[in-house]
Amino acid sequence: MSSPIKNVAIVGASGNIGSQIVKALLASSNPPTITAITREDSDAKFDSRLKVVKGSQDDPSFLASALAKQDALIITLGLMAAPNTQHKLIDAAIAAGVKWVIPNEFGSDTNNAEILSTVGPMLGHKKDVREYIESKGQGKLKWIGIVNNPWTDYSLNGGMFGINIKDKTFTRVEPQAKFNTTSLAQAGRAAAAVVLAGEEVLKGYENKLVFVNSFHVTQQEIFESVLKVTGTKEEDWKVGSENVDEKIQSGKDAVKAGNFMGAVSILYGATMKEGLGNGYGGELANEKLGLPKEELDELVKEVVNGS
Repeated sequence: MSSPIKNVAIVGASGNIGSQIVKALLASSNPPTITAITREDSDAKFDSRLKVVKGSQDDPSFLASALAKQDALIITLGLMAAPNTQHKLIDAAIAAGVKWVIPNEFGSDTNNAEILSTVGPMLGHKKDVREYIESKGQGKLKWIGIVNNPWTDYSLNGGMFGINIKDKTFTRVEPQAKFNTTSLAQAGRAAAAVVLAGEEVLKGYENKLVFVNSFHVTQQEIFESVLKVTGTKEEDWKVGSENVDEKIQSGKDAVKAGNFMGAVSILYGATMKEGLGNGYGGELANEKLGLPKEELDELVKEVVNGS
């Protein structure tokens, strides 16, 4: 069954996850018409198959024009985006008659109350946005959220898993627990698969979170993959350890002192803690969405070769 979504607008189409969504949509046998909504001063380059519209997201008339005749809106924003940016986009989508929105989730399970209480405002606003869509959209605008936990390749490349490939340092978080993590490409494929799905699948995910992953692993297993790919042994690395609760608390202390980077410690500590990042509040949608199985060593190799 073909998708009822024929026209898709994407905010953040050149970003980490937005570019992967675009890539996956264009790789489909029958891609929708894609419009990239970007800032007026943006110098981002896009595939020639995309329609690009530039303007201010604070300008209702610009957004009304950009979202006219769109069936779906995909929002991908950076951490530093203004808190009310999504609300403005949602208001414009409702006014333009857009039927579906994939909001800026692409992270932890924001239905998990313990995760929300642990990580705090960094995630809490996402649930607020979903409730705003339901309240303002009154059934005319529906949302579907993609939950993928931290991106595997992005996190490994940035040292957020406690593994610094360049400096050969590893901080083991104790106790070890398995957690879900997803490659950027897989997360992009998931969002694209939702957009390309038939009416029945869309209705099944209406106003719900969709759970996907690439791997269910421990931090140690990721480290062992890095050792294998780099041809090194643990004794070649400087290895330390930290308790997961202390990691989370140190992040909270840093944020309280005005250091926003402490939020990274909170998020990744929560991800690696038993009962938080190791499970989702729903079953995996990988098979239903036709997502491929990935090999950890292959993804690690891509990160190592690109670092």
